[in-house]
Amino acid sequence: MTNSDEATIGLMGLHIARGTDFPAFFYGQHYMGALEAYLAAPLFRVFGPSLAAQRIQTLLWLVVFLACVYKLTRILYGRGLALTTLALLALASHRVFMDELLAIGGYPEIKAFAAALMLLSVRLATAPRPAAFAAWGLVAGLAVWTHWLVLPYVAAAGLLLVAFRWREWRGWLLLAAGFLVGALPLLAYNVTAAPGQDSVSVFLALRGSGSAGSLGAQLHDGLLVGVPLATGLCRPATCGPQLWWGAAYAVLLVAAAALAVRALRSAEPAAPAEPAAGAAPPGCWRAPSAYGRGRPGSTPPGASAPRCVPAAC
Repeated sequence: MTNSDEATIGLMGLHIARGTDFPAFFYGQHYMGALEAYLAAPLFRVFGPSLAAQRIQTLLWLVVFLACVYKLTRILYGRGLALTTLALLALASHRVFMDELLAIGGYPEIKAFAAALMLLSVRLATAPRPAAFAAWGLVAGLAVWTHWLVLPYVAAAGLLLVAFRWREWRGWLLLAAGFLVGALPLLAYNVTAAPGQDSVSVFLALRGSGSAGSLGAQLHDGLLVGVPLATGLCRPATCGPQLWWGAAYAVLLVAAAALAVRALRSAEPAAPAEPAAGAAPPGCWRAPSAYGRGRPGSTPPGASAPRCVPAAC
């Protein structure tokens, strides 16, 4: 079974594979990227156009998501909770698996992108590396091009990075360069888009075409109803007593964030200790004095102290 969204992605992949069209966005929209279609095109060339070939990439995205979540949880909370989390995700609800395994445009990728960004932020918070900054920017750019639902996760990972590495200006330059590369299709389109056809205008028009409701109603539906629905505790017409899980989830999320910050602060490298008075710095040994081969009191008054000679010599 499939649906119109998955069929559209398949059609875009066929056009790319045949070289007849190279879309930047999902057909009919100007803000959801066509990454899935570009990944489906080589699969169609190798295995032929089919639904099974189109869904191969979704399995790979799921593996990336699970691997990143396991590594992230292991770093912050330990191996036991990481394995427990992996087991819970492997037994996810039908709704979660449907979003992960159907090539319907953006949903399988943004979960993997969000987990990868948080993992990279944690890695950078403990040990800044230039390649990791560039990778963070590239992943964030691809994520923003793919689907704007990932923006809250990009913002959260970015805030973590700012909190721990705001002084690393060279790293931020690499991050910006990586972001420009990842979001290049989105940026290139919007530079030349006609008035009213830019991604932001199209997105706001689509959002305003429905009945979004007040902010309180959106929080109620997204948290108190959406979380029990996504985790399989209830069906759309039967969510009532299960609404408590949405509130409990929010409390657990805050607690997990606090524990994560505590773990990151304890993992920060300590400042190197100052050498004791008269001791040679690390990596050096004290050269014997010309007077008495360095015996105590053998340096004459007014002479320089024993020299520090690199140990490698």
